[in-house]
Amino acid sequence: MASRFDFYTTGHSFHRFMNPTNLEKMMELGFALGLMPREDGPEKNRLANLNLGMFPGARVAPSYASVEAERTVLDIACGKGGVSYLLAENFHAKCTGVDASQGEVEQAKARQALTKRPEMVQFTHGEAIPFVSQIVGSGQKFDACMCIGATFAFGDFSQTLLSLAPCLGPHGSIAIGEATLNDVPGVEGFREECQKNSWDVRLDHEYIEIARGLNLELVYLIDSGLSDWDRYESLQWLALYDNLSQHPHDETASTYWQRKRDQQINYIRNERKFLGWKIFVFRPSVF
Repeated sequence: MASRFDFYTTGHSFHRFMNPTNLEKMMELGFALGLMPREDGPEKNRLANLNLGMFPGARVAPSYASVEAERTVLDIACGKGGVSYLLAENFHAKCTGVDASQGEVEQAKARQALTKRPEMVQFTHGEAIPFVSQIVGSGQKFDACMCIGATFAFGDFSQTLLSLAPCLGPHGSIAIGEATLNDVPGVEGFREECQKNSWDVRLDHEYIEIARGLNLELVYLIDSGLSDWDRYESLQWLALYDNLSQHPHDETASTYWQRKRDQQINYIRNERKFLGWKIFVFRPSVF
């Protein structure tokens, strides 16, 4: 019997990161979280446009300079572990991932045999709220907490911040990946349609105001462009089409492709214009 996650697991078969982003931006996220890059990281060149101590006399040192090299990262709704692996392999970071999809957690664990640092990642099958509640109850703290593209696991954006904030240690960061509304003509009509479908997507500044109300400050913003969105959606179209082509008599494969095919027109007509996607990095207020 197909699980409630199978449609997404199948649709993300070709994705390294199960969100509209790319390798350079995920490396940038590691820097924004205050993680120290590894000299032998396979993707270290992806940080070549940043000043990592190359210029003496800089007024502000890299944000990881005053903390221990190895930092702990909590990755909520980690999927198949794409972001956790990238951070663990390229930064001095030990990543703990949890996801409600058994299939995706199994994929994440299977990759451990292929990584040079299997001890730096661990994955658990479980729901976000009880998992985080257990962490808070134990008093365990993390240097960074991520929920990239899955605030629904806690209910919404605000509840995600409220849930993750107690898990942060000193100098900690919270990274939230979230769909946003583009401030263009017609967007309010699109917002109303989203709300009718119980999707409370907001403008960028509205998310920032929510965070400030919870005593969290925006310190970094990573924007996904239209090419990131198109890649994210197109890889799903290709995966679900190929799945049906390989299993032409499978009712589930047919249902999955038809579902995505029906969504395709709305993406082309509306979502490409009205939707953006951002990763917001927050730290506790210093005021």
